[in-house]
Amino acid sequence: MEIMKVEGLTKVIKKKTLIYDISFSIKQGEVFGFLGPNGAGKTTTIRMLTGMIKPTSGNIYINGWNIETDFSKAMRHMGGIVENPSLYLYMSGWENLKQRARLLDSNPTDKDLSDIVELIGLSSRIHEKAVHFSLGMKQRLGIGLALIGRPKMIILDEPINGLDPQGIIDVRNLIQYLSREKNISVFISSHILSELEHVLDRGIIIHEGKKVTDIEKKDLQEADKHTYQIEFQTELTKEEIKAIFHLHKVQIIHMTDSHIHFSTNTNGAQQILSSFINQKIVITHFLKKEKSLERIYLEAIGSKEKSV
Repeated sequence: MEIMKVEGLTKVIKKKTLIYDISFSIKQGEVFGFLGPNGAGKTTTIRMLTGMIKPTSGNIYINGWNIETDFSKAMRHMGGIVENPSLYLYMSGWENLKQRARLLDSNPTDKDLSDIVELIGLSSRIHEKAVHFSLGMKQRLGIGLALIGRPKMIILDEPINGLDPQGIIDVRNLIQYLSREKNISVFISSHILSELEHVLDRGIIIHEGKKVTDIEKKDLQEADKHTYQIEFQTELTKEEIKAIFHLHKVQIIHMTDSHIHFSTNTNGAQQILSSFINQKIVITHFLKKEKSLERIYLEAIGSKEKSV
């Protein structure tokens, strides 16, 4: 089921086009990445998705409701943090949750709010003033605010920006839990690509207001793999060499009598090397090429810039 559908989203301000005809969809329970360099149009797009500004053209549907014609019904299914959590620092975390519920005209019970507090891991600190919270705690409280009203989707703009390693892990685990266990769709805009690899199901990359590529699950799964080149000397036949790769379920990309280009993870490469040594195959050269979400991103942006 699609929780969000975006069709031909375009934004023009003072005769300058900032967003060009962007389309994508998000399924229920997915973690969806929205990637792009600074100035690509990510924040402008997010402001349109959340109803903060109107698109010049295009349609945005949330759980089937068009936000232009049925804004209240559409927004009932979505929460979010745009840029930074909007907190009342002089209030406690608990009071912030109660205040957000009043602003949303929502009527959660104390049990509902307590469940959110437990989910975001702030049970022991929730009655302290937010001004004393660390950046990571503020970010988790912001996610808690976004969850009031039981939305089917939340939008997070740079949710791990500026966090220390433990804060990043906490937010990452929370995002995965919301998606996997609560079936809540999570839309993430972020530039910390190494962290997004751990959580994304799908996504898109935009550049200069235009979508340049889609990222699918298979791309993210393959981002854990690397490509390797190995040169060797042996009296074994090609078929005998291929059998080694077949035994370890490692994909050969290209092969000659003395050279093999293959793709696998680190463990698979170690198994191949061990087998070569056991078979007394002389390795004359070995090269590893990293493949990651960052590389997918840079290749997409680079190809776009070359085509301009």
